[in-house]
Amino acid sequence: MKNIDKFNYCLGIGGANIDIIINSINDIKIHDSNPSKFKITPGGVMRNILENISKLNEKAILLTSIGNDDFGKIILEKSIQSGINMDYVYINNDKPSSSYLAFLDHLNNDLFVGASDMTILDDIPISYFEENQCLFDNAKIIIIDSNLNEKTIKEIIKRCKNVIL
Repeated sequence: MKNIDKFNYCLGIGGANIDIIINSINDIKIHDSNPSKFKITPGGVMRNILENISKLNEKAILLTSIGNDDFGKIILEKSIQSGINMDYVYINNDKPSSSYLAFLDHLNNDLFVGASDMTILDDIPISYFEENQCLFDNAKIIIIDSNLNEKTIKEIIKRCKNVIL
């Protein structure tokens, strides 16, 4: 374990992705190009939860999988800047980092359509959790993202001896 105090951190297991938010400027026209404003930001359920925990001056460690790509680099950099410990992230060289796209209407920013590619989370090897068992054993709280597949959630629960949220 890399300089982690026992029972002095929150461990989160789940998604970290790039959010691409598109705000239409006018009424959305189907099957046409729509003038819009784009925003790219790190996101993902678990990454966002841990960022907020970090803002409360609590130590937060994220176990997730990201691709060895530009989005992955952004996720790492911005998450570290937000105070999340990213030392234990699994880097997948074969899949792209997960991403989410939201197209919002211009009237009240309601979601018009969304799309996601989070398949990288389906390929987290069991050995990754085995290698990080000490994090499970020493966390004061463990938070699991329900967007993980059933096999992964069962593996995580099997390793938890502390509180699960």
